[in-house]
Amino acid sequence: MSSVAVLSRRAFGEMVRRAGTDCQIQQRTFLTENSMSTAGQWTVSSSYHTGILSNQWNTTQSASENNRRQTMLTLDADEFTIEPDVRTIVVIGSNIYRVVKVANVQGALYELMLDGPTRDATVVSGDTVGPYFTVTDLTAGAGQFTYTGTTNEAAHHRIRYRNPFGPWTTNAWVTAPGYVTSHSGTVISGVGNWEAELQGRDAAGNLGPWGVAGQVHIVNIVELP
Repeated sequence: MSSVAVLSRRAFGEMVRRAGTDCQIQQRTFLTENSMSTAGQWTVSSSYHTGILSNQWNTTQSASENNRRQTMLTLDADEFTIEPDVRTIVVIGSNIYRVVKVANVQGALYELMLDGPTRDATVVSGDTVGPYFTVTDLTAGAGQFTYTGTTNEAAHHRIRYRNPFGPWTTNAWVTAPGYVTSHSGTVISGVGNWEAELQGRDAAGNLGPWGVAGQVHIVNIVELP
């Protein structure tokens, strides 16, 4: 370890003794996005630490989120077996924060940029269950199909589709208008037989299972003069 790292850890230790902040760190390890199972898509480990919470608070630019803040939490890197990342959640008292950026300081300390506290009720301590679709529907159109679906909790969603038994084409996550329970969209698929599935992701980062949305048959529609 470099002399700079040693000095950083010593200074950190002294600050913790004088004004440390207790926190719980929840780390999610990603397993697979494509599992059809409702279980095992994330593993979650929780640990308890004492760190230094920055007193410099910065409001976000969004007026609708004007009670959210970003601040820095500094922790001893030696206390971690898994490096924290943006899937990490920090619980301080009754407040829950997201990690939006991580910096490693000389291998001695982690500086975590936190966003929060969250107002989303689905982000709660110990939330490890992903959302699932309870209702889905497909409607054929001219060279495309539309879909609708409902999730059991507020979520973002994405869709994948294919010719039966062919490879899947997976679209990007739909994040507007935010975390909602009613979902819809349009897929420009071209002609043919298509089957589709929908997946949700909640505000805690949990992935739900792929849910069968149905099958459609798309044909060319020619406008007559």
